[in-house]
Amino acid sequence: MAGKLYRILVALIVVIIGIFWITEASAIGAPGFFILFGIVFVGIALYILLKTLFSK
Repeated sequence: MAGKLYRILVALIVVIIGIFWITEASAIGAPGFFILFGIVFVGIALYILLKTLFSK
């Protein structure tokens, strides 16, 4: 149970960091691959979060 809660917490933190990454990269006019990296980062975190929430 503690492992599941830990994965949920880490995934939520990663989503927050990823969103911050995307907004800051956009704000400074970074090349598109920096923004894409943030999107992939958030996508992986959401996948892990949903996989953890809906697993038995």
